[in-house]
Amino acid sequence: LRAGNPLVSYRPLREVDFPAPSPLPTLALLSDIGNDIAYAQRPDTTLGWVKELADRLERQGTQVVLTGVPVESLRGLPRWLFVVLRTLYYAGQTVTQGDIMQRLTDLEGGLEGLARERGYLYLPTDPEWYGFDRFHLRTAHHAACWESWMERLRPDLGFQGSPTWRSLWRMRPSDYWYRGKQTQALGEYHDVLQQTRLWVR
Repeated sequence: LRAGNPLVSYRPLREVDFPAPSPLPTLALLSDIGNDIAYAQRPDTTLGWVKELADRLERQGTQVVLTGVPVESLRGLPRWLFVVLRTLYYAGQTVTQGDIMQRLTDLEGGLEGLARERGYLYLPTDPEWYGFDRFHLRTAHHAACWESWMERLRPDLGFQGSPTWRSLWRMRPSDYWYRGKQTQALGEYHDVLQQTRLWVR
């Protein structure tokens, strides 16, 4: 879904244009998959969208990798904080905390099953990575998350080192809305990883 916050919002992934097929090895990391659940989407609907994206990517020779959702991180979220976060990030939504937790649990199981079925690498999350809201990465743990995932990818892809905080901060998708106005960004970055082109969508 088109989502974000009152300041910034993003195009639905089903509508984005992926880079043209390349003769070079190409990998797609599908992450933050649980966001749609907070907008009252059902796990099977969200999982269907993931399959649609994965099919598009595979047709152009891209290796697909799935990341987990922060279910364990969110389990201990106090009810009062849930209400505050729902108001800040998901204004107008009435989905309950219990519904979200059940749907996220079901979605995580569906993602793990999809990864097994199709032979995708599945990268789990660590509750320690997340900040006070339990679903955004804590800045101090960006490197830990990145390095954990790259350790799983590095044997095949040869990644070395972690991107700097500065390089991560300036990365934006190729288009998004800022204060309601459509805004263009590079969407393609050459200096985050050595000998690698990184697209953000």
